[in-house]
Amino acid sequence: MIGGTAPVLAGASFQTRWKEKTLGDFFDYIKTRMPVGKPNSLTAQQTSDIIAFILQTNQYKAGTALLPPDQRALQTIAFDKAAQEAAAKAAQAQQAPATQPQAVAPANPSGPRTVLNGVFTAAQADRGRAAYLDGGNGCAGCHGSELGGSPGGPGLVRATFRSRWGGKTVGELFEYTKTRMPPGRTGSLSDQAYIDIIAFILRSNNYPAGQTELRANPDDLKQIGIPQ
Repeated sequence: MIGGTAPVLAGASFQTRWKEKTLGDFFDYIKTRMPVGKPNSLTAQQTSDIIAFILQTNQYKAGTALLPPDQRALQTIAFDKAAQEAAAKAAQAQQAPATQPQAVAPANPSGPRTVLNGVFTAAQADRGRAAYLDGGNGCAGCHGSELGGSPGGPGLVRATFRSRWGGKTVGELFEYTKTRMPPGRTGSLSDQAYIDIIAFILRSNNYPAGQTELRANPDDLKQIGIPQ
């Protein structure tokens, strides 16, 4: 790197930097920051292949399966064994509601609803993904195809999403998206497209799908919280 110090990608410094993180974190770092001056210019597959090379360079053992070009899958693979076990437990906890529908309902049926209760369907999130990636809508161009962010817009997943929207409601997220996005063309999508994109964003943050679609009803959406 001209005029600066390039990050170390091998040896003790590298392992100290990443030992408590996951390959998903590393994938996000490379995808949204590299190459310098051209972030998000690599495909997900290229990013995954580069990570595999870096792991080999650091003498991590090769196996028989390819490293998936999927940040959510990589989020369950940690550099350090203890961190790996913690990541696996976290992934199991996140997947439990989706694989055990009876566990989705809160212990207190009269309690407040949150996005942990399965408030969108998988089909709705799939529609939202298609709308998000539609070049005419501009979502991926600003926020990245993997929702990790770019110079044109903030990330919409993990800590960035939680710090911005944790403690708020889906209604607030819907209103913000509808009245601010896309920049320069606010409100240009249908209410259905906006709420489908929100379903996709929620799924990308590992919130579970349920049996009922989110509806673009502001009053109802304000009753659904986003945990901090």
